[in-house]
Amino acid sequence: ADGTPDPSTVDDDGDGFSEEDGDCDDDDASISPDAVEDPTSGVDDDCDGDVDERFELETVDVVGDINARIAMDVTAEGVVHFIVADTATSRLRHTHQTDDGWSAPEYLTAGNRGEDLDAEIDAYGRLHAVYTRSDGSDGEALLHIRRDVDGEWGEETVVSEDSPGIDGVNLTTDTSGVAQFMYFDSAMAGPVLGTTSAFGDISIEALDASEHGPVGIINDLESGGHDTLHMAWLDPWGSTGSIGQTTYMNGVDIEAEWALIEPLAVSIDVLADDTPCVAISSYADQDIWYNCRSSEPYWYSSYEEVLTDGYSLYVGLIHLSDGTPYIVSFDALAGSVSVSVRHDGTWSTEVIDTMDATGFDPHIAVDEHDRVHIGYYSITDDSLRYAVGR
Repeated sequence: ADGTPDPSTVDDDGDGFSEEDGDCDDDDASISPDAVEDPTSGVDDDCDGDVDERFELETVDVVGDINARIAMDVTAEGVVHFIVADTATSRLRHTHQTDDGWSAPEYLTAGNRGEDLDAEIDAYGRLHAVYTRSDGSDGEALLHIRRDVDGEWGEETVVSEDSPGIDGVNLTTDTSGVAQFMYFDSAMAGPVLGTTSAFGDISIEALDASEHGPVGIINDLESGGHDTLHMAWLDPWGSTGSIGQTTYMNGVDIEAEWALIEPLAVSIDVLADDTPCVAISSYADQDIWYNCRSSEPYWYSSYEEVLTDGYSLYVGLIHLSDGTPYIVSFDALAGSVSVSVRHDGTWSTEVIDTMDATGFDPHIAVDEHDRVHIGYYSITDDSLRYAVGR
């Protein structure tokens, strides 16, 4: 009656939320329904009633048999996109987050596609996908397609074709939004780099080969500062022909060199100062190792053992804006997906989902708010699953 507003409707701390809007501490602007939960703070940062939970989980879609292969990335603002290969139709299928949950799946291509695939969102918010196409007796081709920010998909373009076999498909984009590719080509028995010029022409370059046998079936690719390409791959023979290793090189001034021991899986990420870091699952014991090429003697001085339990079949690596590393992994023995984080020099690991066989092909990405997004496939119930947190 006196014109004084209800205190519960006033945003006292200026974070965009009042008590009526769900702000559980309207005297602290770092706490609101829109905040990211800090699992070390001891308070309910995001006002969901839980304290220090690291990740929130949900099922995106019950997708059926997708050959356990998925691709995922996130826009700077935090909108997640998934691409999977539908085994029943052999077509690529895309879904993304909306204000109401997840979009209805859309089919992108004709059949015989996606036995291997990868995806990335470029600096302009455009979604790129690279994937294989089976051409029967003519072998396999590698194709690229792009979705513009208005949601329109372009035409498929051929990266490579007439290969007897393509595996380990990876994609990155540079600051101009141009896609670059890395994959294993059985015709060359080694890893191949496909670089796209400003005019759209793609050139193919063999990165490594060994007289002892194939190298690079397991590999990863990431673009760093000044659009330098950083690459890591499995060399099961090494320089001696008998001791396997993780090999690293960049596209400018570093030739192939030892980075870590022989990997069962490998993921590479690049820090803000252009320092490359690698996470692997060791072929010998399936433990997870982490290493950065920081100072002489470069890789040899800084490797760390992250996780020694289980059988880590997949790994994915990202860093927050402050350089904090996150590694997602799938434990094939426990059938679970875990996240390992290093704080103050110490690694800790948390199982975020387990359901007999959950966590195949996990992907991890971070947005501009340092929210960590994880996507993975559950064989147990044929579902595409998603976790977000920090």
